[in-house]
Amino acid sequence: METTGATTTRVQALVADLTEDLLFAVSRGSKELFHSDLLAWFAEHEPAVTRALLDLWAPGTAGGHVRAYRELRRLDLVLAEDDPAGAGTLAVVENKMFALPDTDQLRRYGHEVDRLPGSPVLILLGLADPGWPDGRWFDGDGHEWRYCSYAALAAALGELDLPASTDPFAVMTLSRWVEMLEKTSGLAALVGDPHPDHALMLDRPICEALGALNIPVQKLRAYAVATRIRAMVGDASGEVRINATATHGVGLVEAFVPVADGVEAGWQLQGEHWRVAVRVRPGHPLHGRDDAARRGRFAMVEDSGWTDLLRDGAFAGRPIVPEPAGPESFNRFDPDFVYRYVSVPGITVGQAVSEGVRIIDAARSSDRFR
Repeated sequence: METTGATTTRVQALVADLTEDLLFAVSRGSKELFHSDLLAWFAEHEPAVTRALLDLWAPGTAGGHVRAYRELRRLDLVLAEDDPAGAGTLAVVENKMFALPDTDQLRRYGHEVDRLPGSPVLILLGLADPGWPDGRWFDGDGHEWRYCSYAALAAALGELDLPASTDPFAVMTLSRWVEMLEKTSGLAALVGDPHPDHALMLDRPICEALGALNIPVQKLRAYAVATRIRAMVGDASGEVRINATATHGVGLVEAFVPVADGVEAGWQLQGEHWRVAVRVRPGHPLHGRDDAARRGRFAMVEDSGWTDLLRDGAFAGRPIVPEPAGPESFNRFDPDFVYRYVSVPGITVGQAVSEGVRIIDAARSSDRFR
């Protein structure tokens, strides 16, 4: 296993290279938009790039000039045949850089794809591997999405030998862009996709070395946990709501399961705090900021014994905060959220996944709230 010092040194080198990269500096203002705009321009103006993209995303597709559309029906990038007869759409790309893919969003986009001519391939382009079997995900409505990493995109574009007649500025821009994608992908692979035995929280020297990229990397690490949990519990039914993001400088992963009408039970891992929690939905009688609603939420969670899950598994023996001492001994985020928590310094990715699945399974089989 690589030492913290060695990883810090490698992170410092990658971040320094990216910080000095003018193209990276320009890209940070619009993130995915910047990369989608470059893809669209090169797809329309450079046939060799067009061919490389189609070979990567839609092998066997005939060549020819394409039209690239940005934000057509809210779709990031649409490549279509430039044919007056309207022969069809070739590819639809949902582009994620440090943002995280959302299958609910992809389901909605599938309905927009149905309104396009032809039968395009659907591509999720991103840094974070969604963990789909064979890199494919089916939305249940007849649409198949395929994952393409930025590393794979950089490899495909980096192999191109553009004609001598190509605009020198375009050649230089493409080359520098590929280099930037390789560095960004390298950083994501180094610290954004942790091994199950690694601590979820990065050591402070690495966080400091990341600088402004610390929050995006923390999001990727949180997403790595969410991805592994989805693979174990399945999310096709939509029963389990699993989310990952970053807040207050650390990653946040959560999973909630409907356990009664308007009531969800689950957990949140924010940094090194693990919350076992209950959330009531808007419209529920106990949703609100008044004292009666708050006391009602406390009493419901107390009666359910839901936060007793903090006494088991990897949490066993850890002090519960606040100390359980009756229906008022809870933390809360009004108007809907009630919880207790334990501190889990040094929790590994594997432990986070196993504990997350344990609590999800308890919620799926629970009759505590009925």
